[in-house]
Amino acid sequence: MWATFCLGPNVLLGRTGHYFLFGAIPVVGEDIVTWIRGDYLISGITLNRFFALHVVALPIVLLALVVLHILALHEVGSNNPYGVEIKKNKGPDGVPLDGIKFHPYYSVHDVQGIAVFLFFFCAVLFFAPEMGGFFLEYANFEEANGLKTPEHIAPVWYFTPFYSVLRAVPDKFWGFVFFAISVVIPFALPWLDRNPVRSWRYRGMLNRVMLLLFVASFIILGVLGVKSPTPERTVLAQICTIFYFLFFLAMPWWSTWTEPSQSQSAYNGWRYGSLEGALRWPLWCAGFVPLKVVGAESAFDCGTMPCDAFEADPSDQPSLQRGAALYASYCMGCHSLQYSRHNRVARDLGYPRIFTRQTGF
Repeated sequence: MWATFCLGPNVLLGRTGHYFLFGAIPVVGEDIVTWIRGDYLISGITLNRFFALHVVALPIVLLALVVLHILALHEVGSNNPYGVEIKKNKGPDGVPLDGIKFHPYYSVHDVQGIAVFLFFFCAVLFFAPEMGGFFLEYANFEEANGLKTPEHIAPVWYFTPFYSVLRAVPDKFWGFVFFAISVVIPFALPWLDRNPVRSWRYRGMLNRVMLLLFVASFIILGVLGVKSPTPERTVLAQICTIFYFLFFLAMPWWSTWTEPSQSQSAYNGWRYGSLEGALRWPLWCAGFVPLKVVGAESAFDCGTMPCDAFEADPSDQPSLQRGAALYASYCMGCHSLQYSRHNRVARDLGYPRIFTRQTGF
């Protein structure tokens, strides 16, 4: 598990990409990168820190979130599919008249779901632990090679929508900002949703359409995050990113536009089964058609982003020195210059030979 988690090529190169995010922070970005990395390059110190983060720190954070969830559930109470507040009608003993006991009703009902979950969990665990590369990437079963870089590095599937948001913004700093906001903004949903109707079953058509488009855009972002960027895919990712943020930021206004005729009294005309069936095909079309339009060029699945024109000028020493600094900061951890001649590098960069021997150029 240690070798798969911390020594795989995707993990090693992914750590380098993580540092680019923190390096985009103005003024203190480079210092934060060095502090997190624990060294000037990716080394065993870095891998040990990330292993400790995932094995020790994250479980503690998850446990704290579970405790907060239980406290909030005890204070506010749980929701129900109908969105009805059951605490208003209480009996003489203080028990809600519309409520049912947790045991045996909910406990037996949850046992069925747990049994189904354990069935699939054990099937994946014992027969297909890699699950086609979605759970454990095939490339991470190989030892990382700093001289060999994959053509395309994609994050795990549950990070791909946010990774698409990061790539959709051209600027590195603002890409990091929108990436962070896209992860945090769903936590503000209880304060953004101003609709008095708690259940989506009884909300107006606008609410259903917005939810449909949000799910479709999120799926599209997830699919685009696995594929290499092309101009068409980048444009589609930017459109979906705009709607992703528009869904949350405009929710205080569009969530209140609910027609009285589509409230809880109209439940008989909008049952959950009919709503699910009515939205299934529009959701499939909204997610599949845009992906088909930008993904029809399957022959160029590795990406068609053109490279900037570049002409090397060995006499331009300031430009060569900036390139050498970028190499030392970002590329040296994975790509060595073992075939370069120290004397020639020192002469082209205008550095003393003793400096190149100390820095490894």
